[in-house]
Amino acid sequence: MRKCWVIVIVAMGYNCMGIAASASLQASRIQSLLSSQDYEALIEDDETYVTTKLGKTPNPPFLETYQAGAAFTINAPVSVTRDILTRYEVYEKLIPFIDDIKVIEAPAKVAIEGGILGWKMLSLIQFHDKDPGWIHFVVTQGTFAGMEGDFYFEAKRGHQNTSLVYFRVMQSDEHFPPRFIMESGANMILRNTANKMREYIESR
Repeated sequence: MRKCWVIVIVAMGYNCMGIAASASLQASRIQSLLSSQDYEALIEDDETYVTTKLGKTPNPPFLETYQAGAAFTINAPVSVTRDILTRYEVYEKLIPFIDDIKVIEAPAKVAIEGGILGWKMLSLIQFHDKDPGWIHFVVTQGTFAGMEGDFYFEAKRGHQNTSLVYFRVMQSDEHFPPRFIMESGANMILRNTANKMREYIESR
């Protein structure tokens, strides 16, 4: 009997360690995607982090790679933040270049139409729930077909009622819109979108 109790206690210990490790991994996901300086600015000063980069690939030489990302804080629990940001129809109110968005297949297949500075886009996007802190998406048809991206959600360190949100997209292709759209224009859009998302969620 004593041996059985020892086995149960050890098993419980390993289980707790697994839960702690999982929580630690979840908590460090956004931190692992940012430099230590940018992460501390996000955590300590609530600064919005934005990056946009379009560049040539060395191999094959005719391809370009595009990466963009934004990280920001929202004064709302992760459950609330995630719930609102997975109601994709509200993106028409939150993202400046979107003129129209339709949910084609509930809850996660949407068509987006919009544009900026004379450039137009029409894309079909499929969202995939990976876990409570991660949504992956793929542009399956139209403009930017093949582009992939992620949304990450987690609680701010020491503040369970404040969310950290990280958004990123990546693609390699032969042709992209002009650099000023993909870098300067996208930078402006991402900052504006982060502010609108924050205001929209906190107002609720």
